[in-house]
Amino acid sequence: MEPDFKPVLITDIVHEIRPAFKDFGFKLKETSDNGFVLFIPFWGDAYKFSNGGKLEWKASFNSKSLSENKERINNIMGTTPDFDVFDNRIYFLQSNESIFVYDLKGNEIRNFPIDIPGLTTENIEVLNEVELIVGGIMVDQGLASLNFFKIDVPSNTKVLIKKIDFDAESTPILVNLNSEKAHILGDRDSYINELDLVDKSIEKIDFTPSRTRDYNKYSIPNNVDYFSLTEEEKRQYRNDKTKRFVINGSDILIFHEIVNRGNDIDQSYNFLLTKHGFSKGGVNEKFDVDWGIDFDECGNIFHIENMDGDYFIVRKTWEEID
Repeated sequence: MEPDFKPVLITDIVHEIRPAFKDFGFKLKETSDNGFVLFIPFWGDAYKFSNGGKLEWKASFNSKSLSENKERINNIMGTTPDFDVFDNRIYFLQSNESIFVYDLKGNEIRNFPIDIPGLTTENIEVLNEVELIVGGIMVDQGLASLNFFKIDVPSNTKVLIKKIDFDAESTPILVNLNSEKAHILGDRDSYINELDLVDKSIEKIDFTPSRTRDYNKYSIPNNVDYFSLTEEEKRQYRNDKTKRFVINGSDILIFHEIVNRGNDIDQSYNFLLTKHGFSKGGVNEKFDVDWGIDFDECGNIFHIENMDGDYFIVRKTWEEID
């Protein structure tokens, strides 16, 4: 985002997006007209703001959405995991393995299938007007792999960049994707894998884990299909869940959900923001960070803040977070 990013008032849409923050948070990306898109992953709600912070339009893709503007719903069964912005276009990745393209005024320009058999696509990075990279998971006879493909849209050509095998029984994997690298973090890992999308090399980078997180305290019984459980049911088997992460120079910032196992049902989780040094660096933690968090590629932190009863999107550095 631009250095002069100012707090943006979102009080009018808070009631629409509040339920999604517990599970999915939000993503924020700048557009070529110096505005930005606020996106709710999986729900598929997108809000386009002008440079001055005015809400210009909103689009809702899925039935899970609470958005009031229903005439834009495309009746897509499933979810909308990710999106990207390139030039004057906004690309929405759909779980029916297709991509919907919108202009900056909220008009659908086109849609096209990804068409890679067996791939559950979760990440998208648009390189230019005709090329993009997708990342996703394939499962074959109990073996799982993380796969990155480069797609030439006009010719419908797909080239496998890299296939990375992993244990299908392991904790969930998160990916940060840009035009040059893919950073891959396992939910409970103390290292990241950095994939160079050009030369296809992989580097393992260790970071210092949180000392106060007891990852092994809660275990999943052998007869429980954890991945098929609802979000509320999953919480009984974990005490920490990674929600977002970003590389910030020589540190990695991680946004967590910490399960509250007390008696207050309405407060079943807390948020935690941690900063981990690579190699033998230190760890810093900030508890009870309100709402969800997103990061830009420079490691700045975007979150929603209540100021005298109104809600704003604000951008802060690590030092500025309360």
